[in-house]
Amino acid sequence: MNLSSQIFRRRRRALHDAHPEACFVVRGADLRYLTGCAETGARAILSPKQDRLYVERKADDALWRGEAPSLETLAEAGQLDAVSTLGAFAADLLGSLRGARELHYRLGSDDDGQVVAALEAHARAKHRRGMGLL
Repeated sequence: MNLSSQIFRRRRRALHDAHPEACFVVRGADLRYLTGCAETGARAILSPKQDRLYVERKADDALWRGEAPSLETLAEAGQLDAVSTLGAFAADLLGSLRGARELHYRLGSDDDGQVVAALEAHARAKHRRGMGLL
């Protein structure tokens, strides 16, 4: 583990320590600060259960952009629990909301629809269990 990867883990630990029951969806500069990832379109779900990064991977990416780091390399560089492709983001967000009492998310990105849909599904599931709306 190199020094920079330790810094990213420490930053996320401080965030989790300050908000132990929160789930965070991060992008852009916040993503780079917390994970070291600067890939276009990448985002992360940081939750009490795990810190997971999501990146876009297409079959022809290497042709147009050059070879991208593997998912394993990204996980190691940022000391993340897992790295997945963007296709897993919506389902993983719903799973991450289970057990979380707060969601921290900056509105105004193209993820808004997925985040709102996950919140609605989470609220419906809690209501079915007799736990109220939120």
